[in-house]
Amino acid sequence: MFADAAFILGAFPDSCLRSVGELRLIPDQKHHIAEAAFTVEKVGQDQGIGDALLSRLITVAQNRGFREVHMLCLATNQKLRRLAAKHNAELVLVPGQVEASLTTPWPTPFSTAKEITDAYRAFARAVLSWSNHVHASNEAQD
Repeated sequence: MFADAAFILGAFPDSCLRSVGELRLIPDQKHHIAEAAFTVEKVGQDQGIGDALLSRLITVAQNRGFREVHMLCLATNQKLRRLAAKHNAELVLVPGQVEASLTTPWPTPFSTAKEITDAYRAFARAVLSWSNHVHASNEAQD
C-alpha cells in the first residue's frame, strides 16, 4: 500500500469509509500494466459507489500511462462482472474466476483535469462534511 507504484482511493458516502480501491503497477512489465482491486461494503452496494470508484481508478491509470488494467473476481461475482463489462472490459473465464482486462486511452488534458477536479470535489465534500460534523457535535454538547 505504501509503495510508490500504488494508488489508494476511498469512498466516504456517509462520512464513513464504505469502499476502497487500489491500483498497483504490475512489476517487471514493459507495457505499463496495472492491477485494480476494490471492495464495497454491503451497505454501500447498488448505490453507484463501485462504478464511481472504478471510473476514478481508470482515470488514474490513464493519467499515469498504464495502458491496461486487470482485475480478478470470483466467477460467481455477478455485480463485479457487470461493472467490468459496463466499463468495456474484456472478460475471460478462468477456472473459478473471471479476469477483466481494460485498455485505457492515452492521457489527455481533459483526463488530467477530470482527475484534479474529482480530487478537489472530494476534498471539498470532506471539509464540508467535517464542518457539519463539528457543528453537530458542538450543538450536542450545549
